This record gives sequence, C-alpha cells and structure tokens, in this order.
Amino acid sequence: MIVVSHTHSLSCDIDRHGQRLFHYVMDGTTMDNDEWGERKKRLVNRIFKSSYHFCLWLEQRGQTLKERGLSEKDYAPAGSSFPLRIRNVGIAGAVTVSGLPHEKDHALVVDEIRRFLIKP
Repeated sequence: MIVVSHTHSLSCDIDRHGQRLFHYVMDGTTMDNDEWGERKKRLVNRIFKSSYHFCLWLEQRGQTLKERGLSEKDYAPAGSSFPLRIRNVGIAGAVTVSGLPHEKDHALVVDEIRRFLIKP
C-alpha cells in the first residue's frame, strides 16, 4: 500500500470519455503534473488498457511510441492511468494520478481501486 502524505504532490483526475468528472491537485503540483496525466490518459483512451501495461509492453518488445505510430507529445507510456470498465457497459472513462515515480503512481491507483471494490 502506498501512503500519500503531505510531503507528496499529486494530481488526480477522473473523466468520462473526455468529460472531466473530478480533478484535484495537491499543493506543490504544477501544470506539468496535469499535462503528464493528460498524455497518459490519452493513451488509455486509445488502447483501452492501463498506461503502465502499455509501458511494459513497449519495453518488452524494445519499441518506442514513435515506432508504434504515436507521438510523445500526445501520449505517455508511464504508470498511473487506468480505464474504468463497468460490467455490461464497457469502458466508461479513466482515472489518472500524477506526481510520484510512475510505478508508485500505478500502485497507488491499483490500491485505491482495490479498496473501493472490496468495500461492503
């Protein structure tokens, strides 16, 4: 479990196919956090898998975004953006966090989704 303290600076975004439903930034974040998050979210909305999944997929194949026909200006293969799948509906949007090293961003989102899903 990742514990987020006041020493971390995170941005969090939840959207529904481009419509922002929730956005929060902690003190210490910058526009860079939001822009980085947007690039990760754009990737999720294109491939319908987590941004970290695509990051690892590229690494495994020794490929770059450019080799896959995607612009680094528009997409970021790094951890922390997840598609929100709803049973019998499909992809309903994405949740994205930015501010920690990308593996920890990813772990934070996984932990919080897991915690939400096991609530009684």
